[in-house]
Amino acid sequence: MSKIFVNILISSPFSSKVKISLYELLFTFLSLRAERKSTIITTNLSFDRWNEIFNDAVLTAALIDRMTHKSYVINMNGDSYRIKETREWLENTN
Repeated sequence: MSKIFVNILISSPFSSKVKISLYELLFTFLSLRAERKSTIITTNLSFDRWNEIFNDAVLTAALIDRMTHKSYVINMNGDSYRIKETREWLENTN
């Protein structure tokens, strides 16, 4: 299984004039990957709250549409393992 980590650095004499947002860059990246490679995205926000992050309803809807087309969405609800482990650790240290 290959993993892709993306770091983006724009450095040019024109970079101060470039007005592309990171959200547009993410949208473009995921659009180019669509139906070519597997992509795993984890989030603690439901899709209906993504507009709070991206602040662009049209871009958010298009991004979610591309990501969920021919995909598996696994909605996991339950107790957090981190919280459980922290509680156990706190009980054992007292």
